[in-house]
Amino acid sequence: MLYTGRGDDGTTTLYGGKKRIGKDSKIIGALGSVDETNSFVGWCKAEACEEEMKQVLEAAQQVLFVLQAEIAGSDKTVRVRDVQRMEKDIKKFSAELAPIKGFVLAGETKRAAMLDVARTIARRAERCINKGLNEGELKIGEAALAYLNRLSSLLYVLARVTNVRARKKEKPPKY
Repeated sequence: MLYTGRGDDGTTTLYGGKKRIGKDSKIIGALGSVDETNSFVGWCKAEACEEEMKQVLEAAQQVLFVLQAEIAGSDKTVRVRDVQRMEKDIKKFSAELAPIKGFVLAGETKRAAMLDVARTIARRAERCINKGLNEGELKIGEAALAYLNRLSSLLYVLARVTNVRARKKEKPPKY
């Protein structure tokens, strides 16, 4: 069965937990924001043309599941090597770009725009997690927080590379 009805009162349980908590708690908000990030990264992966980009996005999804498990209190944890692997990917894709000197308008290509949306969703998840950490309701390792921060950088770089590969010139805002 796909539903139990136990959450109809606005509560749920965490990994391995017996105690019910409100679905409006900071920890559930953090889990939901990472889930939203992962889903949108999956959409970007489905729309990506290059196999290399699909693999990088899927690797990010795998670590986002580990991050959710860590937030929920399991013994799984995002590792420093996960952050380092992403930094390597960022560096590799960045090599295709001219130095970035300012902001650009999203939307030169559909795929790049989707990656930009994924980036903003990842940033929102990061803010949600930071709020929970600062208020003492969440506990995650430093690597997990660094990973989420790097994810938005990766998505930014992938959006820029997507436009470069499509031979689309990005436009700066006119302020």
